[in-house]
Amino acid sequence: MTKGKKVTVEVEQDSMVDADVLIHAVNVPDLAKIPPEHLSRRRDRHEAARDLIKRLSTVRVSAATWTEFLRWGPAAERAKIEKLASSFDVLAVEETVGQRTAELLHRLVGAPKVCPKCLAQTHHPPSRCEACGANKNPRQHHVDATVAACAMIYRVPVIYTFNVRDFERLRAQVAPSEWGFDVREPPNPNGALFDHASKKGGA
Repeated sequence: MTKGKKVTVEVEQDSMVDADVLIHAVNVPDLAKIPPEHLSRRRDRHEAARDLIKRLSTVRVSAATWTEFLRWGPAAERAKIEKLASSFDVLAVEETVGQRTAELLHRLVGAPKVCPKCLAQTHHPPSRCEACGANKNPRQHHVDATVAACAMIYRVPVIYTFNVRDFERLRAQVAPSEWGFDVREPPNPNGALFDHASKKGGA
């Protein structure tokens, strides 16, 4: 019997990376803190994110992504983050990007079932922040809109993210010719078959 050959999915070098990919790349899953039902998915994402970062000749991110990543980074991960930063190409949020971001957010406000104040889907009620008591909602799309606007203005063909659905909500408000890029999850480093199995079994 001939042993099967692993088929590695090619990555788009001229791409952008979202903050969640960076976070999964440096955040090693803690076996003691992650519920068993989520552990496999977290491991897959950690491995896929690390593999993507290694295979990209240049890690291109928007300034909004970089800010979100730095805001997340705990002190224990600071050295890893600073080491990564030397190979990053951070795309500036210039006037044209700001204008396109505002356009996307205005369109999202007019979409069905979207709250015009926080841009959250109304069937996802806000939760209360334990620190300050104010309402918060994880589905706000200001950063996503900025990342999408960067891809449109800088003509980036692919964004790698684990939050594909959030970008799909923005894509629904834009003509295909105006959107101009794909949104993909980082491929599983074990090959396309494992990538498919991981998505099928993931929550």
